[in-house]
Amino acid sequence: MHIGYPFEFISKDVVIIDTPGIGSVYKHNTDVAYGYINKADAVIFLLSVDPPISELEKEFLSQISENVNKIFFVLNKIDYVSEIELEEIIRFNENIIKEITKNDNITIYPISARLALEGKIFKNDEAIEKSRAKKLEDDLQNFLISEKEKILFENYVKSISRVISMCQTFIESSIKLKQIPLEHLEANIRAFEDFIRKVEKNKSEIYLLFQGDMKNILQNFDSKADEYKQFLTVRVSERTKEYYKSIRNLSRINQKRELEKYVEKIIIEEFEIIKREIESAIENQYNVALSNYFSRINEVIDEIKSVANDLFGINLKYFKWENGFTAKSKFTYKIGYDVEALEVDTVIFTYFLPKKIAGKIILKSILDRITVDIDRNLGRIRYDLLRRIEESFGAFQKELNFGLQSMFDTVENLLNKTKSDFELDKGSFEKEKILFEQFLENIKSLQDDLDSVLKKHNC
Repeated sequence: MHIGYPFEFISKDVVIIDTPGIGSVYKHNTDVAYGYINKADAVIFLLSVDPPISELEKEFLSQISENVNKIFFVLNKIDYVSEIELEEIIRFNENIIKEITKNDNITIYPISARLALEGKIFKNDEAIEKSRAKKLEDDLQNFLISEKEKILFENYVKSISRVISMCQTFIESSIKLKQIPLEHLEANIRAFEDFIRKVEKNKSEIYLLFQGDMKNILQNFDSKADEYKQFLTVRVSERTKEYYKSIRNLSRINQKRELEKYVEKIIIEEFEIIKREIESAIENQYNVALSNYFSRINEVIDEIKSVANDLFGINLKYFKWENGFTAKSKFTYKIGYDVEALEVDTVIFTYFLPKKIAGKIILKSILDRITVDIDRNLGRIRYDLLRRIEESFGAFQKELNFGLQSMFDTVENLLNKTKSDFELDKGSFEKEKILFEQFLENIKSLQDDLDSVLKKHNC
């Protein structure tokens, strides 16, 4: 279920994840919280004035401080204590946090979330001021704005740097190519065209190998599907039987209704635990396969660069790519079924039977559906994972093909320009060479300026 509400505090480029608490009675809640450590740009670490920071929270904070650059320490429920008590609590927590994070430059934001909420709802400025939440909001907002600007700046710099590198490559190679005899150049062009055909063949073979890896990943899932199905069926069935004891005194209709609602709830609960395990395993297998694929592709790319350099003195140094399991999940649960027009509800028959027997029949009809629902949703998970694998690899394949084509186009454009330049007289050639050398000096100056800006902004 997705619940939305307009929230001006954050932009469309910011995602806030509310992780489950550490030390929950459900282990997977703690696992989820730990799972987001490496994905966060910043963390709001929530403390409370009543219980001191626990050992589990200390351990969690230690992990966060090693992986996240920015942590906002928020101390809630300050309206429960006096000012003197609050100062002591802040000092106590500061000492512990400094010791764990090995950082003396920390800020704790004491707030009352209750007063802040009341102030917002009832437009009570006094309550908002007492909540002391304004400082936290301002610092969060400033951080989000500056972070967004920093990311945009880094992206602009990368684009500019790429263009500079491409221009430098083009001009340096143009000068080198002009010094190759025409007959030698034409022979090298034919050799490079043969080489490109070989690259395309190798690339196709590598793609087929990767498709085989994808099939293996799904086969691994299929081999464990029965195990998942059996585990989930037993868990959901046992919890349903136990729950039925608390509702067996209800009417037959209400028994069925409550059981259906309960089964839907716990199937999702139990599935979420298994689903995270499955997705993590699949993602790891995908990244391993992609890593192996990278190593094979890198050999091809290195060979392209080497041949271009050997034949024409062209240095193709600006080719880059990104990897990973990029496609997002679109999985949704489907539980229960719609009663068809000619299908008779089981409850109707139970009215002719004693209530105890009727209850057993109703319970059995629900339990019989559990296996169907679990099997159906395992199939939906499989389909979603297959789609994500195909979309992720498709996106990577498209990016890689674009990168390779850019390399080929660069070489082709340089060669065509060089062949046409052979028709120029010697004087024109020397003038163009001087102009190109001046361009190179300007490019190097631009690169130095860019490096200086990057250093200034700690990028």
